[in-house]
Order: sequence, then structure tokens, then C-alpha cells
Amino acid sequence: AKPPSARPASAEAFALALADACGGDPQSSPSGPAGAGFDSAASAPQGKPLDRRDPTRLGAYVIESLLGRGGMGSVYRGRHAELGVVRAVKVMDGIRGPKGVGRFKREVEHLARIRHPNVIGLFDAGVEGTRAYYAMDVVVGEELAELVEHGPLSLGRALDVMTGVARGV
Repeated sequence: AKPPSARPASAEAFALALADACGGDPQSSPSGPAGAGFDSAASAPQGKPLDRRDPTRLGAYVIESLLGRGGMGSVYRGRHAELGVVRAVKVMDGIRGPKGVGRFKREVEHLARIRHPNVIGLFDAGVEGTRAYYAMDVVVGEELAELVEHGPLSLGRALDVMTGVARGV
């Protein structure tokens, strides 16, 4: 993070700093989809096959495939056994002991109360054995990291992306 004195002081300064971060070319643009949307089962990513260390069921969700692994855990494509809806089921790493489980439960209670078009909806959560998980909407589209791998974003695209992020926060 930049020190306060190095941060843009106005919207115009912010736009100029963002243009600089986008390679200085307001006409540059990424390839790929124009944006992301919430899932329907038909458009949900299919994911990768499960291996022996992956769960096959968590709560009401039958785990169908692995969508990704990251620093905080793994995300699976899960189908609710009774309702048939597809959700992203995130399994958190490092939730240990009563204090960790309590903190996890408090956090998901707060997350479940948030309703905003730019924030993924949380539908279910639980702890099974050593696995703490929550189920959320599946979002179809590129990850931000993939988006910027294609090269600098146009100023307009970068502003669109960051405006969506800021509205969600």
C-alpha cells in the first residue's frame, strides 16, 4: 500500500493513476468475457475431477468436482441433494479447535446477512469433522488475476471493475 501522501487526492488523480497502472493506454482491453454473472446449473463451471483427499459430501451438498484451490482452502462444485441447485462449496483450511470453529460460525453468520448485487450470496454453512465449509453462488466469468494476465486493462474497463468492487465493499 502506498503511504497516504502518495495516494490520489481526487477522482481525476485516481483516474490518471489508474490509467498509469493500465499501461498508460486507455484503448487497451482484455480478451475474454465482458463480465461475470451468477450461475445457473447449466452455465456453472464443471471443474476438475476429485481426488482421494477431496470430500464427496458436505452437509446437504454432493461434491461433484474441484473448482479451485487457494491459500485459504478449496472450492468445489456441489449440488444440493434435495433441491438440485448447484453451489460453490468452499472448504476452509486451518479451522481448528473450539475457538476456530466459533470464529468461523460468527463470520458466516455476518456474511449471511449481507445482501448486495456485488457480493456473492451465502446460503449454507457447517462444520463436519475437521472441515468447515460454506455454500455460495457460483459466479461465471474470469477471475481478476486471469483478466489482467491478458495485458493492461483499458481505463474504462479498469474503472468498471474497480467500481463494482468498491460498491460491494
